[in-house]
Amino acid sequence: MIKTVFVFLSYSFIVQAQEAPKPNIILILSDDLGIGDISCYFGKYKTPNIDKIAAEGIRFTNYYSASPICSPSRAGIFTGQVAYFVEKTLTFLRENKGKPCYVNLWTDDVHARQYIGT
Repeated sequence: MIKTVFVFLSYSFIVQAQEAPKPNIILILSDDLGIGDISCYFGKYKTPNIDKIAAEGIRFTNYYSASPICSPSRAGIFTGQVAYFVEKTLTFLRENKGKPCYVNLWTDDVHARQYIGT
């Protein structure tokens, strides 16, 4: 009985030690691009490479912008926060150039894990 419990417990530790594979995430951020513009969403422009990525992965159909203009919206993506809660417009990222920023960017974690981004 003790042998069985020991084998079961040691097997459970081995299973927990195995790390799940990390997903590949591609975030495409484009200025002035609507959902009806690319062909994987039945748009008028032929985008075969984006269509291939969409066919092999997950496509999102419900999404919301952090702001109607690009700079706070982009900052909302990088910080995970709404512009209202972070200095109202997120222009502090330019105003405090060279000073430490109190907002943790998800890109810091991405670079720490040696992922590549452009």
